[in-house]
Amino acid sequence: MLARALSVGKPTTMENEDPDIENIFAEEPDPFERHPANLLQSIGDSIRFFRSSQPRDEKSRDALAKELSHYLGEPVHRQRIRRIEDGDTKVAAGVYFAVWARMGVLDKVALVTYAGSSTSMRYLHLLGDRLASETKTAMRDAAHALEMKAAREMAGDD
Repeated sequence: MLARALSVGKPTTMENEDPDIENIFAEEPDPFERHPANLLQSIGDSIRFFRSSQPRDEKSRDALAKELSHYLGEPVHRQRIRRIEDGDTKVAAGVYFAVWARMGVLDKVALVTYAGSSTSMRYLHLLGDRLASETKTAMRDAAHALEMKAAREMAGDD
């Protein structure tokens, strides 16, 4: 199949690819359209806002790039930070993860990727202590709700 596609000069596509999304990030959508390029730009805007809200000596692109270099173990240049903030699709996902780790929201980003399905045991383990207090609060709230329901049922039975 590959030889045939090469001889014809057409790019090969995987069978499960949707032809409607080919080169979707090259499109220039209406700024208010729910489009992946606009969502990426919105993420860039939130990262820019985070950076600008830092103390004066930490808010430059150079300062954030230096800090991300520690996360990634390789140099990150201020131009890459600018590209992230501009919504550039060619920035590696690992750089976004490093930014989100610096912002303190990487665990929330990971939770969002489950898109409504139950989280994995590995994710729950990674959250560790953070999840423990939230779990205790949720269990206490649920127990209180059950007590209130039982009290209402008892009052209704009399």
